[in-house]
Amino acid sequence: MKTNEEHTLGPWTVQEEYDGVLPVEGWDEGLGDYVEIARVSLDILEPEQRDANARLIAAAPELLAALEMIQEAFVHKPGDVKGNKARTAPLKYANAEFSAALTAARLAIEKAKGEK
Repeated sequence: MKTNEEHTLGPWTVQEEYDGVLPVEGWDEGLGDYVEIARVSLDILEPEQRDANARLIAAAPELLAALEMIQEAFVHKPGDVKGNKARTAPLKYANAEFSAALTAARLAIEKAKGEK
């Protein structure tokens, strides 16, 4: 995982419930300890939905990294050599769904980084 992110680096994990919450924790290098990233309330959701929300939050760093890898692999950048086969070969066969997926990935990355 990248180390230049502003968020607490992953992996994040769902911990045992306590005091009416299901905590999600991550390792903080600066503190040298685990810190609470988020709390999912036990009071407001059905257990299945609550657990799914906590797992989704815990997966956020890996999801962001995966989206960044996809964008890096498939999106042309300034300075790319025309005909760069690593980027152009998959795009040669891209359809509207693939283009929509790349756009969704970009928008999710921007949202996660506070850029939009």
